[in-house]
Amino acid sequence: MDPSTQTPHSPPSPPPFPAAAEGNTATANDAANVTSDDVSTPSNPLYPPTPPPPDDDTTTTTSEISKRRRKRKHYPGGTISMVLRPHSSSSYHHHLTLPRRRRRRTVTTPNTNTNTPTTAPTPLDLHALIALSVGFPVDSLTDDEIHASVIPTLSSPLQSHYISVRNLLLSSWRSDVNSLLTRSHFLPSIAPHLLPVVDPAFDFLVSHGFVNFGLAPDIKNATLSTNIGNADVNVVVVGAGLAGLCAARQLRAMGFKVVVLEGRGRPGGRVRTRKMEGGGVVGAADLGGSVLTGINGNPLGVLARQLGFPLHKVRDICPLYLPDGRAVDSEVDSRIETVFNKLLDRVCKLRQVMMEEIKCVDVSLGTALEAFRKVFSVGSRDVVERMLFNWHLANLEYANPTLLSSLSMAFWDQDDPTVESIRYGVDGVLVYAGGQEFRADMVLCTVPLGVLKRDAIEFVPPLPQKKRDAIERLGFGLLNKVAMLFPYNFWGGDIDTFGHLSEDPARRGEFFLFYSYSSVSGGPLLVALVAGEAAIEFEKKSPVDSVESVMDILRGIFHPKGVDVPDPVQAVCTRWGQDRFTYGSYSYVAIGASGDDYDILAEPIGNRRVFFAGEATNRQYPATMHGAFLSGMREAANILRAAKRRSPNPADDNAGVKASSEDSEDLDKLFSKPDLRFGNISVLFDPGSDDPESHSLLRAEFHSEKLENGCLYLYGLLSRYQALELSKVDGDADKLKILNQQFGLRLCFVLRSYLRELDLAHPAAKSMIELSRTQDEEVGDGTTSVIILAGEMLHVAEDFIDKNYHPTVICRAYSKALEDAVAALDKIAMSIDIKDRDTILGLVKSCIGTKFTSQFGDLISDLAIDATAMVGVDLGQGLREVDIKKYIKVEKVPGGQLEDSQVLKGVMINKDIVAPGKMRRRIVNPRIILLDCPLEYKKGENQTNAEIVREEDWEALLKMEEEYIQNICAQILNFKPDVVITEKGLSDLACHYFSKAGVSAIRRLRKTDNNRIAKASGAVIVNRPDELQESDVGTGAGLFEVKKIGDDFFTFIVDCEDPKACTVLLRGASKDLLNEVERNLQDAMCVARNIIKNPKLVPGGGATELTWPYEAAALAFEAIPRTLAQNCGVNVIRTMTALRGKHANGENAWVGIDGNSGEIANMKEKKIWDSYTVKVQTFKTAIEAACMLLRIDDIVSGIKKKQAPGAGPQKPQIEQADDADNEQMIPE
Repeated sequence: MDPSTQTPHSPPSPPPFPAAAEGNTATANDAANVTSDDVSTPSNPLYPPTPPPPDDDTTTTTSEISKRRRKRKHYPGGTISMVLRPHSSSSYHHHLTLPRRRRRRTVTTPNTNTNTPTTAPTPLDLHALIALSVGFPVDSLTDDEIHASVIPTLSSPLQSHYISVRNLLLSSWRSDVNSLLTRSHFLPSIAPHLLPVVDPAFDFLVSHGFVNFGLAPDIKNATLSTNIGNADVNVVVVGAGLAGLCAARQLRAMGFKVVVLEGRGRPGGRVRTRKMEGGGVVGAADLGGSVLTGINGNPLGVLARQLGFPLHKVRDICPLYLPDGRAVDSEVDSRIETVFNKLLDRVCKLRQVMMEEIKCVDVSLGTALEAFRKVFSVGSRDVVERMLFNWHLANLEYANPTLLSSLSMAFWDQDDPTVESIRYGVDGVLVYAGGQEFRADMVLCTVPLGVLKRDAIEFVPPLPQKKRDAIERLGFGLLNKVAMLFPYNFWGGDIDTFGHLSEDPARRGEFFLFYSYSSVSGGPLLVALVAGEAAIEFEKKSPVDSVESVMDILRGIFHPKGVDVPDPVQAVCTRWGQDRFTYGSYSYVAIGASGDDYDILAEPIGNRRVFFAGEATNRQYPATMHGAFLSGMREAANILRAAKRRSPNPADDNAGVKASSEDSEDLDKLFSKPDLRFGNISVLFDPGSDDPESHSLLRAEFHSEKLENGCLYLYGLLSRYQALELSKVDGDADKLKILNQQFGLRLCFVLRSYLRELDLAHPAAKSMIELSRTQDEEVGDGTTSVIILAGEMLHVAEDFIDKNYHPTVICRAYSKALEDAVAALDKIAMSIDIKDRDTILGLVKSCIGTKFTSQFGDLISDLAIDATAMVGVDLGQGLREVDIKKYIKVEKVPGGQLEDSQVLKGVMINKDIVAPGKMRRRIVNPRIILLDCPLEYKKGENQTNAEIVREEDWEALLKMEEEYIQNICAQILNFKPDVVITEKGLSDLACHYFSKAGVSAIRRLRKTDNNRIAKASGAVIVNRPDELQESDVGTGAGLFEVKKIGDDFFTFIVDCEDPKACTVLLRGASKDLLNEVERNLQDAMCVARNIIKNPKLVPGGGATELTWPYEAAALAFEAIPRTLAQNCGVNVIRTMTALRGKHANGENAWVGIDGNSGEIANMKEKKIWDSYTVKVQTFKTAIEAACMLLRIDDIVSGIKKKQAPGAGPQKPQIEQADDADNEQMIPE
């Protein structure tokens, strides 16, 4: 807000963004500045003016407070948390995974905790605490420090010296943030042995904006020494939000020439303060970012200290009101809040187990919370309790600006001219905006994620697929506000927040929370929040209707108390979703996304010509104002680093870095010709010993665009035997797992090793995960349904436990119900002909219709059906075996179009022939011999010493080796093969004999690939060449061919007569796309396999779940059709009632819910089917798991009785005659 718009009765409010404090901001109420992010009603548009009451004293402090406190990492170390109602916390942690209690919070200053000793900390401890509050680890380096090579050797004594100096410098400047920290200030206090690390620590902290930043006069006028050379470096910053302005100021201080492009008529982006006035009152309303969490460590807190702005702590008192205006009972409120936090605890524990055990499974946070709510019957009996629970859900949707059904359970709590085009290349960038062309060396893009999602800016060349996928996966949610200025404060000055409950769950986020800005805005200002689904509907209504709705709620709350609610003198409704410069409010982790996507979005592209900043690029503090601020500082440092690399006179590196580089070069020379290489792993054997237990040096390669050199090497020691065994394992992930778990090997970066230990999982949660794993291994589908249905069965069982039914009795009843349910499934199941491709195709399509690949039509379904049909084996008596895991290999090759994917009638392996140029690459109708033995001289199992005194004896020894190789090659060549493939090594001499005979050879093939070739070609794997027979030669292949695809050679053994093994070749633009297609293909193949093994179908759309003959179990299984109805957006109660009516007489068994339209229809006519095998397995697994937990888990079963507090041990109770046969039986 422009200071010129302040009244004498209103103190100057803080600028909506720190860098705008120089006065370049337009007047907040200027009509030219009104964009689509707000719709202002005229002064007093709805009501006649109301005379103001007598003047009331208000606290004239200012505030900037953060919205996402519950799910973000915070600045620890005795900070005062300025937070929202349910987000308060009395302690600070590095990783917060749960929302905290909203009140009963005690805010303390440092070193005043009565539960800790009062001894003052040592200076070293104090420095470490301050560094910790800023976000630095206490005893290690950050990733940015490692990338900046602040010390030559990691994990050396120099590292601890560096950390001590770094913490000292941070503490020194934070003690006086208005002064410029220079070397002359701290060098006298540095011990001599710490002097070598002073310059690296100081340069890093200055360049990354951890010290000497802000708006203090001494700092604003300072220039940072950057050593970027004499060349002028130009940078264009796109976007004048917090990230853009922060980066621009830092870059200018470093000596760069900076141009900032902003499409609005004002700076600040999504941080906007607007002046409201009328009827003699004035107030300043924050229409965007408005909350600051943490003070001492938060950089925005530093700016407030430099500007002298006082901060107001949001008070803990936050009453809630029912729709009729009555206040919610405090005991009920406290109880539901406690239960809600416990449910979130359980969700996070389940999430932890799911991430450890089944890394690719993700469900919505709303689904998980709802499942646990039903299990523990929260709000199922009392309307007020359910409204309170919905209020907490709305608050969660406010903290993560989207519907809970869209929020990832796995990663939800992680943290003027308009630019039209950005063109980048090796010689710089071109930015086109408003008909103008801006040429620069680098560009920093700080536009919101919503703009990137809409492709509002054209990138030439296009963004890498990896970054586009991350943009697509991350969510960008919506939060809106209604700011109202009243003639006087009628709600009282003793509270800062109060809430409102809604009876309609769909409208739970509509004006659910009110903020009083009287203490900070200079006038009686009230702000109502709109979150979740209500925020979307809010933008479809007129501002007049929205303000009327808010006024109705306020009158309903305060009129019963005898408080007159005056009409507002001015009101403003935001429209952030319609703002073409944002298209939303802030980011969140959607289903399928993860915290890694924030890092991907932050990665530079175009050989470090295009950089990205903003809250959606900060994994540590996403969706926060200080996250945007820190991202701008981060990218300014990255731009400086890139400029130094391109500078003709770069600064000399220190000797330690050079030594480290020389060590790396020596290691590269050693591994240029490894003794053994498989995948991304290379091994060097001990040249002086052939002992299987002799030491070997292993090197593992990790490739990533985020690494400065594109590749990271980790090393480890293991035995020769372990290296050979490791070479037989498929997949790099499995290799690393065996290295860690079986061999106990700890890989390290030359001289350092970092391994993070995982927390143990809760036994009950682990049991639930086992259900999903079992379901996936058995039938490959229904993994989420099993967990949900098991929870529903436990929920139903709770009522019986409350009636003193023993868990054993309940389990017997469940088992009986399962038997009868399977019998009912047999009656309604429809047998199909597995030769009817159209029917099977329809089933596979219906099962994967909601997945990513459904947009490509029948492609994935056809691939799955062709592959499973090819490997199916008829066992007789109507039984078939389809081993998709063993005999179907999915080969992913980036490049080409997805439509180029195909099922090969044979096998494709990532191998080339041993002697390119000497051996044939294409052979029609080849004769193939497969071996499981080495074609080289057999070395002794034990170390053998031979003493040779004559030269003739040495020649005889060599001749014996040659004769041995010649003999085994002759035995093989007697069968006139065209191709010889072995799982072991093949010597150069054997290669010579084979190439001379016109035989192509491949060595060191995986065992699994060799088995597939045997199945496809009809060959038999032979262990010894002298045991070869004519029947062992494979003649079923039609073509052997070696092709180069991309940078790799692939061997094709295809066109087989009757292959019982095949390869699915997937092509696509990127690895991420291929990984997603592979997951969908695996699901489709599992569906096709289930049909081939048991060709039966049952109705989908929830029709099967309504055929249960038992009432209690039927209530649990109604969760499936009920969820379908909810996802369709139809009236759930009416739909379920109508569906029950269709099934009431036992007929219409094929009537269910169409998942697309939500209508009740015949599933047979709609061709909406489920596999009989999947459905039966889902029912069995869910019920058996529920029975298991009922027997062993006292949390769910309720068998364990709780004693009263302070009660001693009770005497054994003697069973009376009346209690003898007290066990009840559950009626059917």
